[in-house]
Amino acid sequence: IVILGEQVTGELLILSQVILSLQLGFAIIPLIHFVSDRRRMGKLAIGPAIKILSWLAALIIVGLNVKLAIDEISSWITTSRSPIMLWLTIVPVALGAGALLLYVALAPLVQSFLQVLRTRLHSSPGVISFPPPKQFKKIAVAIDFSDIDEQTLQYALSLGTPETTYLLIHV
Repeated sequence: IVILGEQVTGELLILSQVILSLQLGFAIIPLIHFVSDRRRMGKLAIGPAIKILSWLAALIIVGLNVKLAIDEISSWITTSRSPIMLWLTIVPVALGAGALLLYVALAPLVQSFLQVLRTRLHSSPGVISFPPPKQFKKIAVAIDFSDIDEQTLQYALSLGTPETTYLLIHV
């Protein structure tokens, strides 16, 4: 208002409404993902009918917001003295916001799809059979006359039987 005067107050109001309405998609889409997730919400998760209606409402809101943003940016470009500056600043920001909104909408769907594939990837766990422990006939034990020698010898004795031969190696 200070720079362009009071005659642009209406345009600034429209710009603020465009920015506020663009934020709505970033709030609604994660909310739909959250309340339709049975793992998080349990029995309180929304059903298929409500899910379809909520995605339809989100699609309408985001679609109208995209149209509003395109119309506003197009009018700025056509009425601007330097449209190149708008193409280099506003258009990439708008495209980035659109890409971020697509990510917010599609990332949970892709992750849940990949998780389903991961669970189907492996067969059911089988029974693991453990072979009987081996009875060693000879065991070599490295000792260096330190404090740990007693533990090393006890472990070697636990592996062997009375018939086992132990070879002590000084290192």
